Amino acid sequence: MFSSATELLQKRDIGDDIRCAVKFVRSGSLNTFTASGDGIIDSTQEEDDVFNESEHIKWVDSTSLTPGYLGRVSAIGTKNIIMTINGNSKTLAHEIGHTRGLMHDENNQDPSLNNRASHRIMYHYLSTNNTLNQSDYIGYK
Repeated sequence: MFSSATELLQKRDIGDDIRCAVKFVRSGSLNTFTASGDGIIDSTQEEDDVFNESEHIKWVDSTSLTPGYLGRVSAIGTKNIIMTINGNSKTLAHEIGHTRGLMHDENNQDPSLNNRASHRIMYHYLSTNNTLNQSDYIGYK
C-alpha cells in the first residue's frame, strides 16, 4: 500500500498536476493492539484509545462513529492515523497529507484550484484523479 501511495504522488495525472518526489515506506515492525478488541470502533473513548496506541498508523475493521469513513487523523499535523480495512492507497496518501499539516482542498483559499478541488488528493471524498496543487506539494515535501 505504501508503494501505491507513493506512485499516486509521483505521477502527473492531468493538467496542472504537480509530481511530488516523495516515497512512503514502512519503518519498524508491525504490531497488534487491543484498544478496539473487536476491530470496530464503537465509541469516542475507544477511538481515543486507538489513537493513543504507540503505532502511527492503525488499521481497524470499521467504525460506527462515522459510518463510511476510510481514514482519519487525530488532529491536523499529528502523526496518528486510523485506517479502516476498506481504505486504499489513495486514502493513505490523503491521511498522510493531514499528518503533514494539509487540510481538505475545499477549505483552502488557493487560487490555483480553479474549481477543480474534487480532483485533488486532499479533497474530502475519494475522487477519480489524484492531483496535487502547489500547497499540497509543499506540504508533502
